[in-house]
Amino acid sequence: MGATGRIGQLLQAVWKRHPPNGLTPRWQTRRADGGRAPQGLCFLPGAPPQGARFGVVLSLLGVTSAAGSGACGPDLRENSALALAALETARKVGARHVFLASSAAVYGPGGGLREDAALHPASAYGRAKQTMEIAAQDWRRGAGRDAPRLTILRIGNVAGADALLAPRRPTPGGAVTLDRFAASGGGPRRSYIGPTSLARVLASLLRRGAWCEGVPEILNLAAPGAVAMEDLLDADGRAWQWRDAPQEAIEQVVLNTDRLRAMGEPGLAQGGAAAIVAEWRGLDMPGGGAGRATP
Repeated sequence: MGATGRIGQLLQAVWKRHPPNGLTPRWQTRRADGGRAPQGLCFLPGAPPQGARFGVVLSLLGVTSAAGSGACGPDLRENSALALAALETARKVGARHVFLASSAAVYGPGGGLREDAALHPASAYGRAKQTMEIAAQDWRRGAGRDAPRLTILRIGNVAGADALLAPRRPTPGGAVTLDRFAASGGGPRRSYIGPTSLARVLASLLRRGAWCEGVPEILNLAAPGAVAMEDLLDADGRAWQWRDAPQEAIEQVVLNTDRLRAMGEPGLAQGGAAAIVAEWRGLDMPGGGAGRATP
């Protein structure tokens, strides 16, 4: 669910080239003209077509920006409503398992962030995702034995879907500005994953869910280790410049991925900035990927 979002488009591009073994994806959109892949389904979240049956549901639905929040634009509170609608969809189509996309932003700043860590989100988006997670867990506890199992995926930055590498309007001078932190002398460090690796891991998790294999209720999803944003920009051939980091800037948000690696998931080898960017640039997508000129 959420085929027209940035991650949904990336997954479609990867799975078009490399169809996921054992799975037949069907992509949900809200508008008949919104589908970007064959075998699309047009329906509002929570109201699937009568008689539709699916083994597993992946919900990428969400609101990512508080700009214009309210009647004039997206409202971050919609994240909870969309998650509950996805859960109701999963129940109505007979799914055994539902995966909800959350975010590393629920943790707030820190390194080695484990799934059982206390949540201290530093942004409105992170707080909205935390509220969404609580609502989804409450739904699952009250839904009964026949309801689908639930996994909340706390996903790190996805190359090509993130604010750093995703297509954007040129800024004056064409350079990206990065915060430089006085103590380390470097820029922000984040958990990242390339779109091909993300698609490979998700396919494996979806198969586990469809086949009733054990998947934790909360799971961090990213490549191991931290990636410096300046290294990503260099690997992508971007022009960039430093500024002194303001007091509210966050230096690192780095996930612990031991739980995911212990499951033996593929595609989680330590990936540097160059490998992550190469996955993004290798996709044939508008505004980026294969054939994109280097700025």
